Amino acid sequence: MKRILFILFTLVGLSFSQFQNWDGNAWKSFVAYGSYPEVVPMAARYAIVYDDFIGNLSYWNNALIPYVSGAGTAIADVTPTDLSFGQVSLSTGTTTSGRAGIAPEYATSFLTGNGTIYFRSRIKATNISTTAERFILYSGLGNSMSGNPTEGAYFRYSDAGVTGGRWKCWTVRAAGSLTDSTTSGITLVADTWYILEIVSTSTYIDYFVNGNLVVHRTTNLPTAATGIVPINIIKLLGTTARLAHIDYVYLQQKFTTPR
Repeated sequence: MKRILFILFTLVGLSFSQFQNWDGNAWKSFVAYGSYPEVVPMAARYAIVYDDFIGNLSYWNNALIPYVSGAGTAIADVTPTDLSFGQVSLSTGTTTSGRAGIAPEYATSFLTGNGTIYFRSRIKATNISTTAERFILYSGLGNSMSGNPTEGAYFRYSDAGVTGGRWKCWTVRAAGSLTDSTTSGITLVADTWYILEIVSTSTYIDYFVNGNLVVHRTTNLPTAATGIVPINIIKLLGTTARLAHIDYVYLQQKFTTPR
């Protein structure tokens, strides 16, 4: 058996302690046990938050917790459809200011100045926003669950009177005093899934909808801790509940300086 293993490792050019590691750009070899200072453990290089919302709330990734405010607001599991392994719904409830969302317990969990951040979510609204039943839907990076973030980079949707009925791409910094907002050109259709992605670096932020680059931003980039507000829905007018569904949330940061 030892001879067979030796032959196999010899054929593929590996020693017993040598493996391949993906560093974000290329495969690199490292020795699993030994004195190699250039090897930095994966956990030291990256922070990753991912949830596919399989099962009830108690089975969620502990990195994300629900936030609700207002009568009738709710966060509930939904029977998966199409490509979903799990889904969760957020309901605004029956008040004119109800809100529901999910985020880490600490709103300033991620530092935008310490490496590239990649954010991705797959979401839908079951109804469009109207002047009678108006709501705002957020997805992305931000430091507030109760309204517009004052530091962050995120998507924001509402009806024609607020965002033109389209997904709008925002960056905000300096406690909300410096902002940029540009329409993505994508009109939200009720009960339709959207994949929203954000790539945030020290020099630019890119926004993607369904795999297509819609906005490239180089000004007013957030410099403070932005946290993460994967999905947040807030009612502004009307008392009929409005819902957003989340299929999954993924966030990754590759640190400039390993921790």
